[in-house]
Amino acid sequence: MNTRTKYWTYIEDTPKHHGLIDKVAKEASAAAIAESRRMGVSITYLLGTEIIKESADGKITKVASLNHNRRKVQVGAKTKLSKE
Repeated sequence: MNTRTKYWTYIEDTPKHHGLIDKVAKEASAAAIAESRRMGVSITYLLGTEIIKESADGKITKVASLNHNRRKVQVGAKTKLSKE
């Protein structure tokens, strides 16, 4: 990987690297879930329109339901995380 591809914005903006983003996200998610279970901490996730909480012992609780009012984002749209 050359120096340019080390920058997150370059990887994010270059379609050929989107597979790398998917791979890193999946690995990080799996590691975080495994670590939470190992430490006895519950995890919370979205399953369809349901917010689900799963305790370390495997008990599953539905926390809430969401309406289908998810924010629509145009392909290629840029979002800033800073206050401006």
